[in-house]
Amino acid sequence: MNNPTQSSWEQAMLSKMTNNGERLAVLENKLNSIEKSMTDIQTTNQKIESLLGWLRWIGGAVVAIALSLIANFVYSLVA
Repeated sequence: MNNPTQSSWEQAMLSKMTNNGERLAVLENKLNSIEKSMTDIQTTNQKIESLLGWLRWIGGAVVAIALSLIANFVYSLVA
């Protein structure tokens, strides 16, 4: 025969397991949301790094052109 104490213990244990399962489901949803956000951030970071690479290249070209113009100006004054 079932002991009333054992039955209430089993119910308490089942209730606790159910609550823990619900908490785990909520945490899993939050983690999935965070992972998606991190993926978006990584994609944006890669785009920014690519843009910075292009800006460095363009900046180097502008500096080279400016130095060339300065050198031509100085040469025209000296010659």
